[in-house]
Amino acid sequence: MEDVIGEKYRRHDFSYTKRDINVFFSRLQEQDDDVAAWSGHTITKLKQVLARCLVETGMLDGVRSTALNHILISSELEAGIRENNDLAALAPFNCFR
Repeated sequence: MEDVIGEKYRRHDFSYTKRDINVFFSRLQEQDDDVAAWSGHTITKLKQVLARCLVETGMLDGVRSTALNHILISSELEAGIRENNDLAALAPFNCFR
């Protein structure tokens, strides 16, 4: 989420395609030998699960959507993330304050 979605929000690029998730997994496989050993079926299933997560969180309208939605998180959630000093976790929520 931080790598793909957070970076897209940071660049104000609200497009989303299968290419984005494919590039993410390709890079991950290049960086981690364990991930490189995953089967094609495993990668496909993970892509499906991530797409569903994006839909369920409202970041996408549907699994075939090509535009990221603006996300608003509650001030309480944002404060909790900041208190835990997990600032990188705010990027996927389009929160750069």
